[in-house]
Amino acid sequence: MAMTLRLKPEIDQALTEFANSQGISKAQAAVNAIETYLEQQSTDAVTRKAFDLVLERDAELLRRLSDA
Repeated sequence: MAMTLRLKPEIDQALTEFANSQGISKAQAAVNAIETYLEQQSTDAVTRKAFDLVLERDAELLRRLSDA
């Protein structure tokens, strides 16, 4: 699917320099960055959910440990 990105000039320049240094197109550099961002967000969401689950499940234990 085609898409147009409107970038600030400094972001466009940084993307150009990065793509050139990697020997890839700006489009591929943008795709790689978006994929990395989405993977990280997904990982962060899973981590937050697990943390919240532990806090809820072990609330009493954590309270007792904080009093020790």
